[in-house]
Amino acid sequence: MHIQHHYFLNSEFVPEQNKKNPSWYIGSHFDPIKDILRVYDKILGKYLALKDSNIFIITALSQKPSSKPVYYWRLNNHEDFLGLINIPFLKVKPRMSRDFLITFSSRSDLEKALQKLSTISDQSNERLFGLLDVNEQEMSIFVTLTYGNSIDSKFILTGEAKINLKDHFNFVAIKNGEHNSKGFCITNTDLKSNAVNVNIWNLSNLISEKVIS
Repeated sequence: MHIQHHYFLNSEFVPEQNKKNPSWYIGSHFDPIKDILRVYDKILGKYLALKDSNIFIITALSQKPSSKPVYYWRLNNHEDFLGLINIPFLKVKPRMSRDFLITFSSRSDLEKALQKLSTISDQSNERLFGLLDVNEQEMSIFVTLTYGNSIDSKFILTGEAKINLKDHFNFVAIKNGEHNSKGFCITNTDLKSNAVNVNIWNLSNLISEKVIS
């Protein structure tokens, strides 16, 4: 659920050693995870009260808390920023949240941009763009702004110019949770006694056997 993505680190169920969300984002006394669990508890209670019903609650994935808040940023103006860091381009198209697509008029421009984007970092050597997908046929690079830290007092250097990230980044969200490939199946029926650690593609067979039989 998206509440875990954004507020997991405010939960009382998360270990104390995990860093918490900044106070400007959400107060430390708020616990949206606990609030939504109360709501889910009421919803599930209504289903569990149904008579003569087979109930299956299934999630293909779960989440685990991040060790610290991960910030999501988006460029204010993609064309201006690429110009500031001296990247030649034909067009740039913003995509969802942190992503954008750059197209080039020549292979040499593409290679120059790829070299620049793959190395540009802040003063602590944290890269700005961690995901670069090159399409040589279309002469393009799909870019994700993966920089996940706070941008207070953070900058990059290009030539003799110092560029403050705060002037060019827009806040999108803070991520608190990471996807875990382990999912769960909770049911009020008796599945096979050995139905533990089942691959999800086999789960439908187990359910069919139980319900049909």
